[in-house]
Amino acid sequence: MITKTVFNKLEKVLVFIFGAKRMRLLYAGWVFVKEKYSPLDPKWFLEFRDYYEKGRNKMTIYEFHVLYTLYRLEAAKAWATRSRETEEGVRSFYSEEQTRFHLFRHVFRHRLSSYYEILKYCSKRALICEYGCGIAPITHFLILRLPKARFTLVDIESHMFDFAKYRFAKHPNVEFKTPGIGDNYPLRERYDIITCDDVLEHVPNPLTLCQHFYEHLKPGGKFFVNFVYAPGGENLTSSAKLRDETIDFLNENFKAIRPLRKEDPTGQDAIYVKSKE
Repeated sequence: MITKTVFNKLEKVLVFIFGAKRMRLLYAGWVFVKEKYSPLDPKWFLEFRDYYEKGRNKMTIYEFHVLYTLYRLEAAKAWATRSRETEEGVRSFYSEEQTRFHLFRHVFRHRLSSYYEILKYCSKRALICEYGCGIAPITHFLILRLPKARFTLVDIESHMFDFAKYRFAKHPNVEFKTPGIGDNYPLRERYDIITCDDVLEHVPNPLTLCQHFYEHLKPGGKFFVNFVYAPGGENLTSSAKLRDETIDFLNENFKAIRPLRKEDPTGQDAIYVKSKE
């Protein structure tokens, strides 16, 4: 049996050999193959089933996929009929029972996710914030490798955030925060790492939020962010209008390891560093 310490050391060697991007593909492939050929239910499903059925544990993985499909249709109907043009509308939408599909979707999607590129910038006792965390896949990946780090998870109330609270309820080094309305942001400490994945397009003022992040990063701290451009779709119109100005702020105030580019609507994953004071 390989111990966690040995596994972590082996993983670091593989990351050094293959690099973070290739290691991410290897990780996803390993998880997929293990699921395909193992007679046992995967850990991600057992964790989800225990949460969703409150310990009754009667759901099979096949029933999970049936519910996934049914709830997807339910969520699509809600998506087409509910207003999400305001912050209040977004909060209301994700708290509705019809949006439980998003919990199923993110649990299934992120079973293959790994975050080696973020990990390489983290110290053993790093202070890390996953902003707009959903089910907190980044924290789930990092906490197994950085048990002495401290984590702050931030999101609006939703089925996904409820699951994040469940999975980290027994971790004293994880805290949970909910942002207020408008520019009432919740961070109070200064962080070594802040991640903001698939978030800026959903908030009414991405510029003031990024200014908040800048204020709450330590000198030399790293900021991982993306920002897609799709107004009228999954984006708030108000957010889309401020996209260029927000990207200008990031590129002018941070040192970019990999910058966001206004001309790229996919909003590639960017990495910024706050200059040392």
